Amino acid sequence: MSAVLRSGAILEWIERFLRASNCEYPSQALESTSFHALGVDSALCVEMTFALGDAFDLDVDPTLIYDSRTVRGFAESVAQLPVRGGLV
Repeated sequence: MSAVLRSGAILEWIERFLRASNCEYPSQALESTSFHALGVDSALCVEMTFALGDAFDLDVDPTLIYDSRTVRGFAESVAQLPVRGGLV
């Protein structure tokens, strides 16, 4: 799966995760807003990164969230990570 396609799938997964965690926001907010601005606390960020890694078979460092300016930017960064075991 290409990084572009995978980043879209990751962004959709994040949106479902946040909604299931009772985070309410307009869908377009993910394009230009940070997790912090959405009111997502650090505990939920860590929980999300581990669940995301399991869902996509990736090792996602929770600090990557804080290196990304927006939720979309985080999804794009995660999409560049190698799949566990080195297979793409």
